[in-house]
Amino acid sequence: TQFPSFLKRAEEEFGVPSLEVDAPFGVEASLAFYRRVAEAMETPAEELTALERLAKPYRKLVADALPGFESLSLGYNLCSIVDFSMRPNTRLGLPDLKVFEELGFDVEFLYQGDQRKAHLARVGRVVSEAGFDHPVCGFKDTFLLSPLLKERGYDLTYCADFLVGQARGTDTGFLRLHSLEPGLSATEHNIKRIRAALDARSTRND
Repeated sequence: TQFPSFLKRAEEEFGVPSLEVDAPFGVEASLAFYRRVAEAMETPAEELTALERLAKPYRKLVADALPGFESLSLGYNLCSIVDFSMRPNTRLGLPDLKVFEELGFDVEFLYQGDQRKAHLARVGRVVSEAGFDHPVCGFKDTFLLSPLLKERGYDLTYCADFLVGQARGTDTGFLRLHSLEPGLSATEHNIKRIRAALDARSTRND
């Protein structure tokens, strides 16, 4: 939770309870989100069971898409934050990652900032504390991203708007950071967006 004092005051003064839940990106994270909220509201067990039936067609969409995405490499741009010591900062930049993990992508984080070993190790620890175990690869300045992408050879790069120009000059497919959508109903949309980004890479290389 990023605003603990506000939430505490809201609960004390207005009787509004707070619940910390990971963002509902991807099928399984969306289900976990709905379950946590439903349980907090003391939803009857039979309605919780209905969530599983609701998820069935979305799980099938993921299963059908998996063979086309599994083991493709993804460069995932972490937000460029000067003080990368706060866990909430990491979580803010990473909810969409669950979509790519669910589709089987081989993820590597791209971090812009201080490239000293001690600092990169700290970034890695913060990411790990947020529940992600993917390696971190860094670049100091914006203009250094393009050569890094060429060196790493990612199939897809998920990066901030101001870095898209650097991705365009390489063979990687690219999507803008936060262009995926939350919730079960977004499953097909997200898969199509990712597939289109990969197809556009192929078109550029023809």
